[in-house]
Amino acid sequence: MRLADDPPVEVVIGTVVVAPAGARGRLTRDVFQRTLPPGFALAAMNFRVIPDGPDASVVSTETRVFANSAGARRRFAVYWRLIYPGSAIIRRMWLRAIEQRALRE
Repeated sequence: MRLADDPPVEVVIGTVVVAPAGARGRLTRDVFQRTLPPGFALAAMNFRVIPDGPDASVVSTETRVFANSAGARRRFAVYWRLIYPGSAIIRRMWLRAIEQRALRE
């Protein structure tokens, strides 16, 4: 879900990474603004562009995760150990694609 969109500076997306068994509901921005019952882990990721001279910019990306209980932290830790290698590769690919597109324009 897109949480923020401030072109050309930043885009922020978020998702529910861990939810208690049986948790249902539509993903909305409200999920990121209210207190949820224990058992949830939420993740947000951004891409940010900061000007760095007349024809240059620095592009950064950051991911933050909030788990609201010890159980959610443990479940997220297992999930992260499994997906981290692929996630890191994809993140580098995205940054490389951004650089290549910027250099073409």
